Amino acid sequence: MTPVPDIQSVSIVLPARNEAATITRTLEALARLTYAPVEIVVVDGGSDDDTAGIVREYARTCCPRIRVIEAGPATPGRARNIGIAATTSPWIALTDAGDCAEPAWLEQLMAAAQREPGARVVYGNCLPVVETFFTRSAALAYVTPPRATSQGRLRAPSAASMLIHRDVWSRAGGFADLRAAEDLLFFDRLTHDGVPSAWAPTATVRWQIQPSVTTTFRRFSEYSWHNVRAGLQSRWHYGVARQYLLALGFAGLGIAIDPAWWMAIPAGAILRATRSIWRRRWGIASASEAFNPLQIAAVVGVLLILDAATFTGWLRAATGRPAPSQRAR
Repeated sequence: MTPVPDIQSVSIVLPARNEAATITRTLEALARLTYAPVEIVVVDGGSDDDTAGIVREYARTCCPRIRVIEAGPATPGRARNIGIAATTSPWIALTDAGDCAEPAWLEQLMAAAQREPGARVVYGNCLPVVETFFTRSAALAYVTPPRATSQGRLRAPSAASMLIHRDVWSRAGGFADLRAAEDLLFFDRLTHDGVPSAWAPTATVRWQIQPSVTTTFRRFSEYSWHNVRAGLQSRWHYGVARQYLLALGFAGLGIAIDPAWWMAIPAGAILRATRSIWRRRWGIASASEAFNPLQIAAVVGVLLILDAATFTGWLRAATGRPAPSQRAR
């Protein structure tokens, strides 16, 4: 068994594209880590703004361990692969531009690896930043529900908060060259290969939720398109479609038998929102906030936005149209 290396032999890799407004915040968080990595590799995936220039200037003035690779047009999956290949460390920590790692993030990831020496991938925690009523509603509608582990609850797995051994990444063939769903496919391969894993609930990265209806719709339209292209409709799209087919059935009963059947449609929407809130409320909202009627109504609205984005991206992919343009996360 290969011994777990010292923390100093870890590199951090993050993809970035059009993150001029947020990349400094991400780099400042990484500069405050309680354990310093050997290097921080930022892979710019063809930004139209000055993301790469900001990273270079920050490295020059504040943190010489940071370096930037300009990869040209690159999806997050390809950018991660380029960044990992450019490092020499046996262990690589992954996060995303725009996200902020807590100071003990890397230390806690490595502590989990040392706690379970056989582990070759460690999943950290991802928490949404909830600053407005809309972002709280969005978080209650779609963020990953927490899972219980022997070390505590966390939202994982996510390529925005993980540690992986280089050999595992290499054997898995790296991340798929996609802008979305590349992490899901990668995790599937790790599960299929039986890669030993560990959990680090205290290794936390905080990420910004899309702040408006418009940006949420655009982001999920793109996610939908890429998930269809990756062949993952059974995990997302088919379930949404079944709900609307059921609603059409109740609408038909209302027309054919009794209009009272129509009440099943809003009742189903409320039940769906309440279930979503129940599963996701941990770390986002108190019970009084989460189950307030206004909050439930807002989650219903966000879910309808997500459904519209799902069908939009699905239709575009099915008809061979390009994905909606959206910044890489």
